[in-house]
Amino acid sequence: MPDLFTAAADFLTEQLAAAGATRLVTLTDRESYPDVSIELQAAPGQSTWDEVASDGTVSQIAARDWLVDVTQLITDEGLQLPKRGWIITDSIDDVRYECVAAAGDAPWIWSDTGRRRIRIHTQSLDDDQDPDCECGA
Repeated sequence: MPDLFTAAADFLTEQLAAAGATRLVTLTDRESYPDVSIELQAAPGQSTWDEVASDGTVSQIAARDWLVDVTQLITDEGLQLPKRGWIITDSIDDVRYECVAAAGDAPWIWSDTGRRRIRIHTQSLDDDQDPDCECGA
């Protein structure tokens, strides 16, 4: 029996592409390889999570997410999963986003059980925040 979650994720990916909901974005590791970038087709989204400070204060963090097929992240060096501090530049509005995550976590999560897509968490680096996202920097 096929994995229904993977089938549903495949269907969603096809629908996003057919509807033109994906955007061309560029992923850059600004610390190790600032002159090397990977162009990706990604669908924008949004996530929120609670973060607890050392004094016990709870803050809600909102992030602009990018849903990406992992096959796009394969280079000659292998699979390049994003790390904190990497930059995604949106080709539509030229807004730059930094990969971020909750304390101790990676800035991405698997978005399907087949582990073919990831959701990359980011926040805008530019003063003019993304108008489609309620993401505070």
